[in-house]
Amino acid sequence: MKELRSSLVVLILVLLFSVAWQGFSSGFIPLGALHTGRVFQTATLLPNGTVLVAGGSTAGTPVNSVEIYDPATGVWTVTNSMGTARAEHAAILLQNGKVLVAGGLNNVGTALTNSQIFDPALGTWADTGPLNVTRIFFAMTLLQNGKVLIAGGTGATSQTNSELFDPTTGLWANTGALHGGRQYHAMTLLPNGKVLASGGYVTGTTYLSSAETYDPSTGLWTVINSMNAARADHSATVLPNGTVLVCGGDNISGFSNSAEIFDPGTGNWTTTNALVTARGGHTATLLANGRTLFTGGNGTNGAGATIQLAATEMYDLLGGSCAVANSMANQRAGQTATLMQSGNVLVAGGYVGNPSSGTPINTVEFYNPQTGGWTTASPLSAPRYSHTATLLPSGKVLVAGGRTNATGFNTDRAELYDPKTGTWTPTGTMTSARNGHTATLLSNGKVLVTGGIGLVTYINSAEIYDPASGTWANAGFMGSTHSGATATMLTNGQVLVVGGYNGQTETNCDLYNPTTGTWTPAGSLKTSREHHTATLLPNGKVLVVAGDNEGGTLGSCELYDPVVNSWSFTGSLINARRLHRAATLFDGKVFIAGGYGSTYFTATEVYDSATGVWTNSGPLVTLRVEPSITPLLNGKLLVAGGWFNTGPSTYQNAAETYDAGLGFSGAARPIIATVSSPLVISNALQVTGSRFRGVSQTSSYGSLTSPTDFPIVQLRSLENEQTAFLTPTNWSTNSFVSVPVTNFPFGNASVTVFANGIASTSSVVLVSASAPGVVTPAVQGDGRVKLLFAGMSGLKLSYSVMGTTNIALPYTNWLAAGGATDSVAAPGQFQFTDPQSTNLPQRFYRAQWP
Repeated sequence: MKELRSSLVVLILVLLFSVAWQGFSSGFIPLGALHTGRVFQTATLLPNGTVLVAGGSTAGTPVNSVEIYDPATGVWTVTNSMGTARAEHAAILLQNGKVLVAGGLNNVGTALTNSQIFDPALGTWADTGPLNVTRIFFAMTLLQNGKVLIAGGTGATSQTNSELFDPTTGLWANTGALHGGRQYHAMTLLPNGKVLASGGYVTGTTYLSSAETYDPSTGLWTVINSMNAARADHSATVLPNGTVLVCGGDNISGFSNSAEIFDPGTGNWTTTNALVTARGGHTATLLANGRTLFTGGNGTNGAGATIQLAATEMYDLLGGSCAVANSMANQRAGQTATLMQSGNVLVAGGYVGNPSSGTPINTVEFYNPQTGGWTTASPLSAPRYSHTATLLPSGKVLVAGGRTNATGFNTDRAELYDPKTGTWTPTGTMTSARNGHTATLLSNGKVLVTGGIGLVTYINSAEIYDPASGTWANAGFMGSTHSGATATMLTNGQVLVVGGYNGQTETNCDLYNPTTGTWTPAGSLKTSREHHTATLLPNGKVLVVAGDNEGGTLGSCELYDPVVNSWSFTGSLINARRLHRAATLFDGKVFIAGGYGSTYFTATEVYDSATGVWTNSGPLVTLRVEPSITPLLNGKLLVAGGWFNTGPSTYQNAAETYDAGLGFSGAARPIIATVSSPLVISNALQVTGSRFRGVSQTSSYGSLTSPTDFPIVQLRSLENEQTAFLTPTNWSTNSFVSVPVTNFPFGNASVTVFANGIASTSSVVLVSASAPGVVTPAVQGDGRVKLLFAGMSGLKLSYSVMGTTNIALPYTNWLAAGGATDSVAAPGQFQFTDPQSTNLPQRFYRAQWP
């Protein structure tokens, strides 16, 4: 008998929702204990997001007990037991949401033909048709037609037998036989609907490199090219690009760290980078970011003895390339680029001329990712650069401050772009003129503006814009003066302002608390810097990259940990640079492009928070400093504009797109049809579409490959990069319903569905405050009308109040009456008093957010 595999229990299916893009920098998360210790059990993710653990062995004896883990509560609950005790069996989720369990060993050591089905709706088990042969050490795969294929394994000998389960009849029927008996093999459903069986062994000394494919349309197996190495007890994982990654296992020489990739298109096997640790009987799980996580298994220690491994590692598809896109109508650098609710990109302002005293421009244009074309839009009211642009929850764009001429005049003017009308209108006057400032959309939908250069000198003041009233108000003073700094909203809602310049480069950092309206010092940078970038990582830390100081251009990078309020160095760039730009990719990595150091270069780099290492990615097509980089809803990045200096400065109207290079086929992408918007906080997100179930991975006696064909839904703020993975209450191939969404910032967010590491094109949803209740007006003694209503407290929200004298008018024609603010004395009670009501015979009101 082959040696026992590791008893490591890995509930990866649950962890995917909580730490899939955390980079595992904090390690695995301890969970509540099972009611019964067990090994050789199965773990199956159910459509409601819970995990069914069935059977396995306790103290060497198979059991029939079953438990369900609820990730929402972290609690294991004992449910109805199987009718038959079993271990080393297989389980798979059927398309109808039920779970099929088959084969394995019973509690007297006999291989089983018994199969059972678990109904999550009823919590009950029922026998279904028996297998035609007894088997353990086999593999089971859900086919595209909903049937289940079992092949190989062993009863008395290694099986060549294969059989199909039909959920509509509940019966098993023999199908084409394997060309050779095999057990401890891997079996993988390919994107073309065929099934790949690879490796395994016939006896304890005869290991196989052979492979064959099963065609459901003919019911026959066909021998294909053999692997480069014989192996058994290995893993086989379908990658997002449709190839199959085969790793590890064991052979006559011991445990293996070799890995190879099968290409269904060519039928060839290609050796790829080896595992760090030789292992067999491990688990391989495709994460939503396209990486494959390997955990546990059997290996050897320094003395050559077999041990059960705790080591984990990941395989990453490295790629990425830039492709030429249509050029903008205007050359520009230092512009703003805003992803709109429509998915188009609004590019506004910028400058041409000398970078130190450029000539600002007021031109505006849109990029349409679907057509790849640019369209001229209404210009800004005044030329400006070094300004900020913020997408508001309403869908409008706030442009504030900036430099309005080449002689250095800074403005306190702000304006709003309304995509419904295509026009710009003034909105309030800032408390200070400024350029080189920051603008951050807060959790309550207001905008915090900090620092910069005023009319004469550097300033440390801050102010807040309230979209409900269109007004600006002072927001106190930072402990340090920051110009050319970065501002990042943390996952706790506070804003971190980092570095910059005030006559010299800064190491000082400041934190703003929107709840208290106060500033406090944050931990200081290890290295002073300006012209850097700051990116919120999925794990809640902030990555600050390069820039420059009095010593020159920097390649060093630092991480801010809000838990301990301190900075630490992380991996340095390959190319030191300043005036570059950064963006977060679908897979949670950070992409850096543009800028310059000792020379100008097209090199781009990608940071992986799991390793803290930068790697080269595909080069830019065009040299550019101070470009804009905008994540698009299709997962690509738009890189546009910028300048480079080969004597006189050259300004770009050229644009290009960056593709991270996972290489999946568009035919395999999930498709979103509808998203419930607005998503009122504390409510569930509902998504409909198709292909929410991808290619099913195989279940075997020890779950060598974890199924990842279920949908994972990511919510990502368009303004501050905060991400959340939503746990389902129910899902199917064409729908997803999440648990209530909490602790997510208000504003526009992208919704992306992942299946088998393949991302859909995203949709945009508005994450909104709770709608107020019935608004009851009360007339004051002087004739003014006062509104009182309940709303969400504690976030300093402002509800917009709209009014009309003609209730028959469509709501879009109502006029803004002002903003209703939270009562200090009675939080959660909002009020608005209309001073104009004394002059109007009748007025109707509606309060809304935003």
